[in-house]
Amino acid sequence: NEADFAEMNARFAELLPEGYVQTDESVSSMGNTSAIYENPKGKAIIFCANSYRGILRFDIENANCAENITIGTHTAILVEKNGYRLEWLDTGERTLYQIIADSLSREEIIRIANSFENTRGK
Repeated sequence: NEADFAEMNARFAELLPEGYVQTDESVSSMGNTSAIYENPKGKAIIFCANSYRGILRFDIENANCAENITIGTHTAILVEKNGYRLEWLDTGERTLYQIIADSLSREEIIRIANSFENTRGK
């Protein structure tokens, strides 16, 4: 719901590199939520938390690299294609999390996701 996303989004924002500010937010009645952050250079980070409906699709066509990694206790996929896209599913909460970034390194996006997972539920 909207209040839960606002709390998640606030925790996520604290993990971002300095200079990123939220420029947009979307919360749908279907349980799909997203927030866009941009830095002064126009580089963007998108954070999404969507209700899982039983189908996962990953666009890896023309990707430089796609690999399975672990975020917290969850299996995730990290795709390098015009930046990085990281997705992981919390099956208990039935929520698919995504971070899409055109300016973060592989290490930064993984660190942010693991830090976010470590703060959830606390």
